[in-house]
Amino acid sequence: MTVVAVLGRSRPPSGPSFSPGTARRQSLPVPFSQVTGPGGHLRGIHLPGKGHVPSHTAMSRMAQVLVPARYEDEVMEPLTRYDESRTWRGRFEPIPDWFVGGWYLEFFRESQRTGILKDLEALPWNSPECVQVMLHDEEDDCFGLWMFRDGKLVELRLPGTERFHKPAPPTQEYAPHPGYLWRTDLGDTCLPEQTPEELRDPRPAW
Repeated sequence: MTVVAVLGRSRPPSGPSFSPGTARRQSLPVPFSQVTGPGGHLRGIHLPGKGHVPSHTAMSRMAQVLVPARYEDEVMEPLTRYDESRTWRGRFEPIPDWFVGGWYLEFFRESQRTGILKDLEALPWNSPECVQVMLHDEEDDCFGLWMFRDGKLVELRLPGTERFHKPAPPTQEYAPHPGYLWRTDLGDTCLPEQTPEELRDPRPAW
């Protein structure tokens, strides 16, 4: 059965063996093997104005990072400069006209972003309790939220959402994937089965 994603959510097409109305009423879970390819990417997605995007283009993936943090300009300054020694690529840009401070960064490839949370953790924050890191991957329904807990940036569970993880890829040639942050409270989404923690990729995706 072919599964496509519409605006980030995986939905089987209509046909004699599956009724979209039934899926909306029952929120039937589907295995990730029906939703994703070997590397853990959705087998196909539909993007507004772009039509169907096949899985072989999935290595080019858009992701956005927002860091609202009040009065932390000097602390964030090193990450606003390019540094080829980092495991991730790019640099943060200040959000224009924000009084208390905020920065953004956009990634275009999956392999460019691993390690960014570790580098943000390592900064000498003046008020780490006020730092927020918001991450959005290409097929997420919304931004995820990370905040400091005991010196570590940890993801906070947002009401009405769940991050669905895939089984670990067969080899480490595939970049680690953060999973999909999808809404669970809409009542019309065919959601995949959650992968047990012991079967997930232990490598950090961010």
